[in-house]
Amino acid sequence: MKKWFLSYAAASEKGSRENNQDNLRVGAAYELFNTEKPVWVEGSAQAGPLELFCVCDGIGGGAVGEMAAATALGQLSRALAASLEKGESPAEAALTAAEFAQSGVLELYGMLRRSGGCTLSLVALRGNEFAAANIGDSPIFLLKDGEEEPLELSCRHTLAWRKRELGIPTEAADECCLLRYVGKPGRSAAQMAHITGGTLGPRDSLLLCTDGLTDALPVKRLWEAAKKPGALRSLVKRAARQRGSDNCTAICLRAVQIEATETEEGLADGKQDL
Repeated sequence: MKKWFLSYAAASEKGSRENNQDNLRVGAAYELFNTEKPVWVEGSAQAGPLELFCVCDGIGGGAVGEMAAATALGQLSRALAASLEKGESPAEAALTAAEFAQSGVLELYGMLRRSGGCTLSLVALRGNEFAAANIGDSPIFLLKDGEEEPLELSCRHTLAWRKRELGIPTEAADECCLLRYVGKPGRSAAQMAHITGGTLGPRDSLLLCTDGLTDALPVKRLWEAAKKPGALRSLVKRAARQRGSDNCTAICLRAVQIEATETEEGLADGKQDL
């Protein structure tokens, strides 16, 4: 009997900024990080009945954006429990997670009487079936085994991207103008989220990252990490060391389907190469 397993790697660096407003969730194993120090995790696990992987990039400056990212991610465990109880599909679970995040951040800013928010890019995964959802400009990419070019699954909700869609000339400031983000008043996640889905084949990869990484490195370079997730750490460090760099955060997931007995033995002795 064959089962689906994932190898994963995740990294986060503050770059040239005073603090790291990014945060991330790497499945059930790592639900929220203390990003005061560089983050690095790597491992493998059997694909469960449903799991969430997510990156958030805080906006609003300083602790405001940092709190928004942490709050959004903190809601995902509650969202996952609700989705499992209802038996939701990955697409339904992705929207549930986005709605929980939006409600949590709006409640936070209502109490603080402040404005701000965060981006959200999320993958809901069940076996090898996935749904990708994003609000804001943190991208999600898919690389199919044997392909040379990655496919961007996300829609970047910036004024610059919208102008390009309409054939209107852009200005430099347009790249930083978010039209949608978690915490935006008067909008539900269903109104803002871009959701797409599919299935992962053996050795297909997904990459979730904040724009600090994609602004610093060509997308093709990032697929070094997709082909071997352990390479992610050096790429994130390289981006973070550039002059004037933003916070840099990424998660890489790679799917493998192997015989259950071989998998269990390999994971037990730590020698299974995923």
